[in-house]
Amino acid sequence: MACRRFMTFIYKDLQSVTDDLLKQSRVLAIMFDGATDVSVCEHELVYARVVIEGVPMCLYVSMKAVEHAHAEGILGTIEEAMPNIDGRKEKLIATGCDGASVNLGKSHSVTALLKRDKPQLISMHCVNHRLELAALDALRQKDGSVLEDIKSVLLHLHKHYHYSAKALRELKSLEEAMDVKMLRPANLEGTRWMPHLSRSLAILLKP
Repeated sequence: MACRRFMTFIYKDLQSVTDDLLKQSRVLAIMFDGATDVSVCEHELVYARVVIEGVPMCLYVSMKAVEHAHAEGILGTIEEAMPNIDGRKEKLIATGCDGASVNLGKSHSVTALLKRDKPQLISMHCVNHRLELAALDALRQKDGSVLEDIKSVLLHLHKHYHYSAKALRELKSLEEAMDVKMLRPANLEGTRWMPHLSRSLAILLKP
């Protein structure tokens, strides 16, 4: 209980600092992304990009449950995450998010709703998301079957050692017999697939 009270105190203190910095900044950019927790409830992560005395800073604002995952619901969640920022709509100059239509669609999306009040708002498709999509398109256009074969091999290797206690024991026995450190095949699946693929290949090709 004492640890929980201490963590609650630290969180409130950090939240107070974040609120002060958000109020001080003359301009504001927000970054938001959806996430699903272990109870399969949708949440929206909200970050803010501010400039304090000429220094740009990135601040974690909040993670709020999303009642409805349509544009109005997400926008309402974002506004709920920053209720105490004076003139936040006037300060807002840019947004950053992934390329989902609910976020960046032209006619009815979170950014489209924001631009009704702020036509000059700059909306950015997350650079990391765009890079991964571009890399995936390039690989598929060159030879999509090779990519799928590689992913299939890596995925089966991970599942073989992850779900089989016998296979894992054999791998450890081989490690002891050869007196070398062996890495378990990594999981290929994940939100950011490029780092997962890179790590899985590095483990497979490690001499």
